Amino acid sequence: MDCNALSFVVDVHSLVKGEGGGYGNNGVKMKPYQIPLRSLIAKDVHNLMMAGRCISGDFYAHASYRVTGNAVPMGEAAGKIAAKAALKMRLPKEIKWNEV
Repeated sequence: MDCNALSFVVDVHSLVKGEGGGYGNNGVKMKPYQIPLRSLIAKDVHNLMMAGRCISGDFYAHASYRVTGNAVPMGEAAGKIAAKAALKMRLPKEIKWNEV
């Protein structure tokens, strides 16, 4: 399963103290992209799934996917996988998206 990320602008906050704390896109333009299901499953902790600001990515990727419009489908995907894993008594990493 891939979460289809919306084409929200990159929300880059200022990295320099005193610049007003505003945000902009730093000239970065975002195209629609997908977030792989494996990025929502914790590598080292069984039964832990993450969504939104909690998944790992580089600075600019994080500036795009951490917004609500992208976090909601990530949370929905994590919930579906978690429910299926619980019902089947398996780990989330053992569930394939086509089973949901």
